Amino acid sequence: MEKETYALGFPIDKRYAIIGLEKNIGKTTVLNWISRIWAKNAQTTFLLSIGRDGEEVDVLDARPKPRVDLPKGNYALSGERVLTTPALLEVIEVFPFETAAGRPILVKAIEDTTIELINPGGLKNLTEITDRFLGERVCDRVLVDGAFNRLSHAQWTVADYVLLVTGAEAHGTFEEILERTVYLVERLEKLSCAPEWRKRIEETIQPDSRLILFPKGGKPVAFAETLLQNPKMITQMENAEAVYLEGALTQGVAEKLLQEKIETDLIVRDGPCIQVDYGLFRRMQARGLRLSVLYPIPVVGIFVNSFGARRSFINDRMRQELKRRLPSHPVFDLFEVTEIAKK
Repeated sequence: MEKETYALGFPIDKRYAIIGLEKNIGKTTVLNWISRIWAKNAQTTFLLSIGRDGEEVDVLDARPKPRVDLPKGNYALSGERVLTTPALLEVIEVFPFETAAGRPILVKAIEDTTIELINPGGLKNLTEITDRFLGERVCDRVLVDGAFNRLSHAQWTVADYVLLVTGAEAHGTFEEILERTVYLVERLEKLSCAPEWRKRIEETIQPDSRLILFPKGGKPVAFAETLLQNPKMITQMENAEAVYLEGALTQGVAEKLLQEKIETDLIVRDGPCIQVDYGLFRRMQARGLRLSVLYPIPVVGIFVNSFGARRSFINDRMRQELKRRLPSHPVFDLFEVTEIAKK
């Protein structure tokens, strides 16, 4: 597939999260590439982060980081303490609450520049701001520099679609990185629960519902506690036709469910809530603990960074293996698309 045609084919009025298999794997490179493609074709983007991105040095491990490009006409959410090119930016809005980077500031690029992106004080604020921006048609798309963990991730309220970056910078052998990448795609988009369960859960769930039991032949029962807060609830799952968990399914909770020989349909909100490794996931499925998600999130592209600080993948091997294992997904070489965008 021609790369620019691929990028321009993304639906507008949607939110896209760029996530990496691990830190420092190339997410910002993909963000810069795709926002430049869109800008070159008169499509505007609103850039923001679930953490902090675009700083010269990572505040956690002191590693150099690539700057975030903000093409002319595009929007970004930054902080009053981290703006470095104010002369090239038009301030659209200053939000009246504090973050670690000061008050969040919504800016528009007057000329091509670079920007430091921040999280506007939590996922609730992030979702409200992006909902308003898309609802008012201020921009064509929202692009979020994301992550994949239980605290800040590409959950369904943040992302309509996901772009995934993987490669040699990740830990593990070639085969382990390949399996983790395929498993991540599976968690995000291939475990959709049955439509009837989605309907019943959406009809039952309340703002304080953390767990919902669906007894066989009985009415659903909602709890305000999680399994971590009250492990004794596990015994009540023995005769449940299905169980919905609002929060994350952790490795420890999943092991406990297997020890108690629970067999049921276990449904979580979305793929990022599944915080169990591949081996445990397969054990659950094999032993009658059927795991699915309420809201799948499509992965619309996979980018392979074959060069890492410790080693490199040769002969395009990772990209070819992913194309074989995930034939319905576009898979690109990270530096190939970067070079095309510069021409």
